[in-house]
Amino acid sequence: QSNGSLLANSLTVLADFLAKSADHQIEAVVLYQEAVRTWQALEDKDARIYQPKLAASLDRLANLLALSKDRAQEAESSYQQALQLWQAWSKQDEIASSANNLANLLTSLPARQTEAEALYQQAVQIWRSLAASDASTYTSSLADGLTNLANLVASLPDRNLEAQALFQE
Repeated sequence: QSNGSLLANSLTVLADFLAKSADHQIEAVVLYQEAVRTWQALEDKDARIYQPKLAASLDRLANLLALSKDRAQEAESSYQQALQLWQAWSKQDEIASSANNLANLLTSLPARQTEAEALYQQAVQIWRSLAASDASTYTSSLADGLTNLANLVASLPDRNLEAQALFQE
């Protein structure tokens, strides 16, 4: 491993630890941001190795930023970047997770609920496909995705029957 890779891994491990404590989340954000910058610098050397690590760090950063209402735009940007990287690598489970997380963020914005619904549907479709071949690994994610989609649909006018069907699935 290169020094840059060791640094980015260390930053991520420390950020993961600090992110668990509400008192240290600001420090964790700074460390995730530094890890992202480090992975981005390494990306040109070997995208095959470093882009998935970059995408994972972007997801972690976005998850933490999403906890703060005043950082929603930064969280959205990080989720979008991660989602694009996962799509480029056709990492289906990660695409579903990033789409679901981005949808969770967007559901709180009334003007973005249609976009959130499409992202939830994308995640559910992927998890359905994955669960068909590996139920023990993906059924829980599918259930979570269906619940998120059903909750959003239930909050929309005249969609209670559709929401009920999703909850029963």
